[in-house]
Amino acid sequence: MRMRSRTTRRGGRLVALAAAVTFAGIGASLALAASQGAKLNQPLYDHVTITAAAGLEVVDKANGLDCTFPVSSCVDAVPVAPTGHNTTFTVTWGWKGGCGREICGLVNTIIGHADLATCSQPGTCTFNAKDGANLDLTDYLRSTVAVAFAGSGGGTVTSKPAGLACSSSCGKTALGLYELDAAPDKYSEFTGWSNASNGLGCVQAACGGGSQDNAAYSVTAVFSLNSFPLSVGISGSGAGTVTDASGRVACASSCTVSVSRRVSLTASASKGSSFGGWGGACSGSGSCSVDMTRAQAVTARFDKKSSSPTPTTPVPTTPTPTVPVPTTPSPTAPAPKPVVHVVYAVVTGSGVHRKLQVSVRSSEAGSAQVRLLRLGFERAERVFRVRAGHNLLVLGVPVSVKKGLYSLRLTERDAAGHTTTATATIPVPS
Repeated sequence: MRMRSRTTRRGGRLVALAAAVTFAGIGASLALAASQGAKLNQPLYDHVTITAAAGLEVVDKANGLDCTFPVSSCVDAVPVAPTGHNTTFTVTWGWKGGCGREICGLVNTIIGHADLATCSQPGTCTFNAKDGANLDLTDYLRSTVAVAFAGSGGGTVTSKPAGLACSSSCGKTALGLYELDAAPDKYSEFTGWSNASNGLGCVQAACGGGSQDNAAYSVTAVFSLNSFPLSVGISGSGAGTVTDASGRVACASSCTVSVSRRVSLTASASKGSSFGGWGGACSGSGSCSVDMTRAQAVTARFDKKSSSPTPTTPVPTTPTPTVPVPTTPSPTAPAPKPVVHVVYAVVTGSGVHRKLQVSVRSSEAGSAQVRLLRLGFERAERVFRVRAGHNLLVLGVPVSVKKGLYSLRLTERDAAGHTTTATATIPVPS
């Protein structure tokens, strides 16, 4: 009985051990089989490498692809189809950013098996390809941008990205979008684009018409020429004319002409007069060239020539005796007051560089006080020494003097202490 009991116990232990080994072996076999089965059931992938022009975006949402070029690498991985390694790829492509307009373009080639029929326009593109194929979206977006100029003015057109910079008609072959910028020269104003989408300076690559033909796109930049008033003053005791070579300016007396760009003036004295020099925007007695980027004023002074006395031949006379006649002394007449005349007054320059120029013709030498007034309050004042004849008085205009109409008061005092006053109204620019 005991031996059966031991045998039973030993047998029980043996049976239990054998059962444990058996279960462990089964578990390991199941685990290995599951692992091998998982590997066998893992999907294989076919890959397509995609290249495109800068700014193009290619997306395959189903497989987690989102590439915006330029990128170093853009590879779409799609599980292998049950029918084999001729996998169907579906991507969406088009321009990201730019001017936000529709883009046209064509797919070049896929090395391997390809079906390009549905890839000829941006949007959803479905094609079949083997593993390792290449999708090239670059060459069919190449187009020629032609820039023309119109209007009376001038300027330059440049591009982003760089590569195009011209001030007359020009062209550039480029990939994708070209953003154009127009800048007028100092005499002109840019008024807009002609033949450009949405009025913007952004030119898109045009459709290739279903083949690899290069497309052309043209745009015109329009510039208008600015004109400003040129005030020409004639001063002095003589006479003459001020002209320019183009015939736009011909002034025998003070006048105002609307002109553009740079104007070269010539002063011609009339018979019996001489040219005395320039004032305002020009100085001296040489040539006068005025840059018309704003309103300008210039003065030409002409003086009468002095005539030489004609010599006379003395005639001998016989002296007659004179009888003294008593005379009554007459009272001495008071000396005449000096006569002063403001030929012209103008404010030139701007900001802290503004100058008040006053052309004065005086009958006597003495001193002259120039005062700039507004609403009875003095804004600027200076005393000058003047001589008989023409004088040009220049004083600075303080920054506190604002734009508007002002009164000019000129008071002259001669050596005898007599005074006279002249007034004028002048505009003061900002």
